[in-house]
Amino acid sequence: MKEAELRRRANCSRCKKKIGESGSPVFAVVRQQDYIVNMAAVQRQTGLGLILGAGLAATMGPGEDMATATPEVVDLTLCALCLAQFEEWLDEA
Repeated sequence: MKEAELRRRANCSRCKKKIGESGSPVFAVVRQQDYIVNMAAVQRQTGLGLILGAGLAATMGPGEDMATATPEVVDLTLCALCLAQFEEWLDEA
């Protein structure tokens, strides 16, 4: 990471403190992207699964996307303390 990008990411997105204030030089950049479920595709695949069985439906189905990514992507910078809390939250999920 070059200096300009590091300066742009100098503050934690969650606690708003400078990255080094956590006592550790470690930080993470987390990318968030939302998805929208294509309910019609899910219903078609479910119906095919009911008729043919899940394994055969997965093989013979149209293979269409079940969810579509939204165009907006957000990059979040997390300091070491917020990163540890985020990882704990992920472990609980």
